Amino acid sequence: MKKPKMISKISIKDDINEDSGFGEVLIGMNIYYFKQIFNESKQYNSKNKKDWNLYTSEGLLHFVHLDYKNYFRLDFNTVIGKLSSVTYKLGYKGKLWSKVKPGIKLKKLLKYSPYEEYEIYDGILVFKEQTNILFNIESDFYGDDNPEYNEIKNKVIIEITIRNRELGYYNNQYGDIPELWAKSKPNEIGLKN
Repeated sequence: MKKPKMISKISIKDDINEDSGFGEVLIGMNIYYFKQIFNESKQYNSKNKKDWNLYTSEGLLHFVHLDYKNYFRLDFNTVIGKLSSVTYKLGYKGKLWSKVKPGIKLKKLLKYSPYEEYEIYDGILVFKEQTNILFNIESDFYGDDNPEYNEIKNKVIIEITIRNRELGYYNNQYGDIPELWAKSKPNEIGLKN
């Protein structure tokens, strides 16, 4: 098996794959392969701006996030050292299903989607047949579950998240280790190569 190469450059024009990520960035990749990007996130360019912004979620230290300008965010689960999700933002140019990208209206998303049944909770649309894709809708209807289609059909999709739900777990207070983690070989966890 060919060893993946270090990720150092990423294109905001790569199409979005509903199962794996985009370009060379694959959900489930070891954090080690993003080492150059983590290093760049600490360095300022000549205009004193960073292309990459590295941060953790408040209260969720099991995750570290890397934002690239206003184009996308990479979310890493630091417990297992793997990329758990990618969130594409309004500036991202690549497309999902060849037609869907952040910035389109909800009615177009539903027209181009290969899936039909969906639910909306707190401004997030999830298709019942594919729960690893989340669509964040510009909204003022948070807390209103499954609003009427006619009320929201012209709302804009502001983010698309591709995730692996099992890699997104962080709370192990009951000793429950997701099956995927339990099957991992020691050299696949953390920064070991």
